[in-house]
Amino acid sequence: MQEYLVGLMYHYSKDYKLWQAGHIEDYEASTGIFIGAENTEAALRWSRVISSKLLNYVNNTDSINLEDFQHENWIEPNPEESNWNHCLEFFQHVVDGELPNLELMTADAYAAWCDNR
Repeated sequence: MQEYLVGLMYHYSKDYKLWQAGHIEDYEASTGIFIGAENTEAALRWSRVISSKLLNYVNNTDSINLEDFQHENWIEPNPEESNWNHCLEFFQHVVDGELPNLELMTADAYAAWCDNR
């Protein structure tokens, strides 16, 4: 099993509504997670489950369908050289089939992490 840093895209409903109204240019948020999996396909497949759960969690619902949006997940091939190299410690580590603590993946959790560094 290998561990992959996977980037996840999601959004908050407030930002999506502002985007729909033309008040902001982008509504998407992103975060990362380390996923231990047999290969990249398995890591990406599990990351889509996590993305769906996170999208619904931050919007306090269970009815948002991830496929209705163009959010993408991706493998960061070199985490230490990525734009996230300053916050790799923030990202949780899970294995294929294990859910992370969604609360610790939110923008508020990241802001708190930054404040406490």
